[in-house]
Formats: sequence, structure tokens, C-alpha cells
Amino acid sequence: MVHARKKDQAPKGWDREKYLNDPAAYLDLASPSRSVEPAQPAADVPMLEPVGGTSAQIPQLGSCVLRVRTEPGMPATFTSWGLGSFTSGMPTITVAADEQGIAEASFTASAGTVGDCPIVCASPVRGGTIRFLVRVSDQPVKGHP
Repeated sequence: MVHARKKDQAPKGWDREKYLNDPAAYLDLASPSRSVEPAQPAADVPMLEPVGGTSAQIPQLGSCVLRVRTEPGMPATFTSWGLGSFTSGMPTITVAADEQGIAEASFTASAGTVGDCPIVCASPVRGGTIRFLVRVSDQPVKGHP
């Protein structure tokens, strides 16, 4: 039996050098499948970590910010498998992490969205996925206008 234990194990289509040479080309492409294509877990591959909570409650047309920790400057893809959209105007967005490795995406519940919006995030340089749950209420939510 052969086990993938190389440090450079990453999802199909991920090319670190290509990304570093032109991050915008990678970040500008909307690809929902990236949110379920993390790096292959191994002893030398750190896991993706949530920053803050993994759940939120917002009103219709409300927004919340979702955050994960990956490698500084590296991408993370967030995809809503319910309704709603990110600042890209789409249900998926790929963002680059800041110098502390924090990647964040602002999610907005679109008109008519009520109920649970599952959101998944992955990074091609970290193992595992983070599952967020945004609950959208048709009633006022404390802390939201």
C-alpha cells in the first residue's frame, strides 16, 4: 500500500509556483469545487483552522464574515451550498490570506434566503475542510440592523 506523504501533495490543478507568479489568475476564477479540494493530509501538512466561530445567525439580506487560518498569502475557497453570495456576487469566492495567514470572506443572505446555509472552505496548502453554518432568519436578529 502506498501512502501520499509528500509535502507538496495538493489538489489536482494546484500549482504553487504558478499561483505565486500570478495570484490574480487563480483568485479571479470562480471554482466551487476548490472548497472540497484541500491538500492531502500528512504529518507535514498542517490542517486548515477556523478563526472565530463556525456558525452565525443573520437576517435576510444580512452579512457575516467567515475566517480561516492557512499559510500567509495562500488561497482559501469558500462555497455556499445553500443560497446567498459572497462579495464576488457568486456563491463561491477564492481569497488570499493576509500576512498572518487569515483568509476571510463576507457572506450575504440574498433576498428570499431563509434557513440554513452550509458553507465549506478549503485551502490547497492545508489539510481538511472547515464547515460553516449560517442560519438566515426572516425575523430580526439581535446585533443586526
